[in-house]
Amino acid sequence: MLQVSNTSFTTSVSSNAMAVVDYLSKSMMSALPFIVCAALFRTVAVIMGEGMLGLWSADSEIYRLFYSWLYNAGYYFLPIYLGWAAARQLGCSEQLGMMLGGVLIAPDLLKLVDAASTTGASMTSVYGLLPAPVNDYTTTVIPVLLSVPVLWRVECFFQRVIPRAVAFSFVPFATMLVMVPVSLCITAPAGSYLGMLLGQLMFMLGNSGGIVSLLTLMGLAAGWEFLKIAGVSNVVLSLAYAQFMSVGTDSCILIATTMATFAVWGMP
Repeated sequence: MLQVSNTSFTTSVSSNAMAVVDYLSKSMMSALPFIVCAALFRTVAVIMGEGMLGLWSADSEIYRLFYSWLYNAGYYFLPIYLGWAAARQLGCSEQLGMMLGGVLIAPDLLKLVDAASTTGASMTSVYGLLPAPVNDYTTTVIPVLLSVPVLWRVECFFQRVIPRAVAFSFVPFATMLVMVPVSLCITAPAGSYLGMLLGQLMFMLGNSGGIVSLLTLMGLAAGWEFLKIAGVSNVVLSLAYAQFMSVGTDSCILIATTMATFAVWGMP
């Protein structure tokens, strides 16, 4: 009986872990077209700009259109796109997933972020009762990905308890009434902190130099194809994308995956 219990527990843990991996990887893959499209617009602007071909001046309308306008249309609103993608994977309301992402980048919150840089007020309140950190969630990945699973469960609860006759209006309202403080006070700050820790870890491993960086890059590159086979490579890449979108560079994961790619090319 003990052996059966241990086997059942191991199977449950493995199943839940794979469900989390599947959720993260598919959500990121669904949003990649937005990310790649926006990045290519800025790439074209850099190539055509004064630093390379010199065909577009930095103050020209077409340069600003490609470099800032179209690029920000993809990256600035990334929490909204990811809210849609994550909700789609979990089977909850995609519209509410997008709205939850919009809550994280609403103009009023960004005004508080700007004010915090001068006044030092790092906290605000939700509903006048609950304290919430003031963070800039534009171009972030992890905060909304942590928030949508909670949205899914909250929406399922209200779908069960609210009568069907008024569910069309009151299920979304009640769900967001709960999710606004949960997201702003708990999941989004936790996701932001987690993203910062992951970014610092990747920077530390990639920039420490010497044997540490060498072993890290070699180990990740050597195991990359096995991560691909196991289906978890997209989760690792999502960490690199989050890091890249936050600070504009990655000195660990993307370098190691490039090494692995060249090695695979060399084998055929």
